[in-house]
Amino acid sequence: MGLLPGTRAAGSGNHHTIQGQTCRAAGIPAMPAPEGGSTMATTLRYDTRNPAGRSVRLNLAPRLAVAALLGLGALAGGAGQAHAATQISVNATQLLSTVAPSAVGVNSPVWDTHLRDAAVPGLLKAAGTNLMRFPGGSYADMYHWENGGSITKGFDGYIAPGNSFDNFMKSDVMAAGAGAMVTVNYGSNAAGTAGGDPGEAAAWVGYANTQQHYGVRYWEIGNEVYGNGYYGSDWEVDLHSLARGKARVGDPNLSPATYAQNVKQFSQQMKAADPSAQIGIVLTTPGFWPDGVTRVGKTKVQAWNPTVLAGACQYADFAIVHWYPETPGNESDARLLAKPGTIAGEVAALHSLFSTYCGSHQLGIMVTETNSVPYSPGKQTTNLINGLFTAGEELAWLQNGASNVTWFDLHNGAELNNTQENGSLYGTLPYGDYGMLANGSHVTDKKTHQTYYEPSANTPFPSYYGLQVDAPALVPGSQFVQVTSSSSALQVFATIGGGGLTLVVINTDGANAYTFSPTFSGFLPVSGTVTSFGSAQPTPAASSLTVQNFTFTYTLPAYSMAVFSLAPHL
Repeated sequence: MGLLPGTRAAGSGNHHTIQGQTCRAAGIPAMPAPEGGSTMATTLRYDTRNPAGRSVRLNLAPRLAVAALLGLGALAGGAGQAHAATQISVNATQLLSTVAPSAVGVNSPVWDTHLRDAAVPGLLKAAGTNLMRFPGGSYADMYHWENGGSITKGFDGYIAPGNSFDNFMKSDVMAAGAGAMVTVNYGSNAAGTAGGDPGEAAAWVGYANTQQHYGVRYWEIGNEVYGNGYYGSDWEVDLHSLARGKARVGDPNLSPATYAQNVKQFSQQMKAADPSAQIGIVLTTPGFWPDGVTRVGKTKVQAWNPTVLAGACQYADFAIVHWYPETPGNESDARLLAKPGTIAGEVAALHSLFSTYCGSHQLGIMVTETNSVPYSPGKQTTNLINGLFTAGEELAWLQNGASNVTWFDLHNGAELNNTQENGSLYGTLPYGDYGMLANGSHVTDKKTHQTYYEPSANTPFPSYYGLQVDAPALVPGSQFVQVTSSSSALQVFATIGGGGLTLVVINTDGANAYTFSPTFSGFLPVSGTVTSFGSAQPTPAASSLTVQNFTFTYTLPAYSMAVFSLAPHL
């Protein structure tokens, strides 16, 4: 989502400022803002902390050991685990989806004071990142790209010094050897008097690809436009209507039909600037609010996905969905780790919609934001469980045909949310942070007055390690192949490419280790390496693997994952 820093989260009691000035969504009052959650949840994801870019040193007393930093508790990985035997079968002749060049993405917001740190490109390369999304979440609908970037008149926002589009492309995208995805401003014109200007979007495409030759391929038209108040929850800037509060509910100017009509104008002008530009349209993930909503109170409203697809499918190249499957304040480690198992059904539902409303016109699927919770990130986001979840969900979306999964966020900041449930969640870090890299911020518990310090900027959180360990399996052009496990506790994925096979096994069981000797069909491994990460290995580590008779035996500890890179018999 990526809301304005400083916006009060409804019901949260949190209030943040930028350089001493409170930021607000001027003219449009904040309303409950679900996204990606299964219920009408209440608020918004903050985009930033520590906007002044202060360097905050890790100063915990006592200092956290590496295992504590990564959120490794005493619940798993220790002696005495049961070693359950299981069978894993890989069929390399049964090909599934192909890994796209845009597969691994990260949200890269303009307010991030560490966006252009020298360490960032190398960290992104190591995590296999090949797409960076700009200007980042909800900021897109009030951001204007020219002259170094500006915010819509009448709205408060923060653009970190030097974070222009050109600097982003040169210091981050090109330095990391990645591509870029840009979200154009659908929500507001520069004057703050109407909705976004298709001409401004088209000029951006022309500047990026014709004048500067950056080769930006993917362009989203707006961010989470369904959060504009039409269904009641109002976190996304959309000045196609200047109504406020409840008057926005059911407003035709905020409807999916209006969005679809405007997509036509945006798309036609943007493709005139560069016919190769790939245009994305905003959908809501099937089964997640506001999917299927046709009435808000007594007001009839249009269903979002069918209406947008019926009117705009022919002008688009890919569908945008965001996925935040867990419920803030009610997080469960077991439930979060099981969520990747629902992705196949959600992808099938999208394809069913495409068949119904798009006819022969084919749309790709890009998951341009994802994390565990849609708002109020708690300790689960900074501890080991989120790292294992990150690895599993990324692979599940891509195996089921998505061409991109973009993690929210590169950097974000420390927050204390839902602390009442901290004891039931795995790990030792008490604070939450959407970032996959720390930004060196700190947060103080208002009740205890204890201050918690993040590690120095660009220190990886477990979510980063989940992406990093996945990287060998997600080399562009590799193909997923069929793999099965006799245990539901083990999530298994495999890809072939470059002459080798990569097998990923994730143990979602917090109590038991599993021992397996995989069988292979259509591929005969003779040597390999294994990279492990989890409860017994807080930072990823690679070692050689003994392969005999075209298999190997491995015991995977509780709450852990292993990636096997295998070379074939020639």
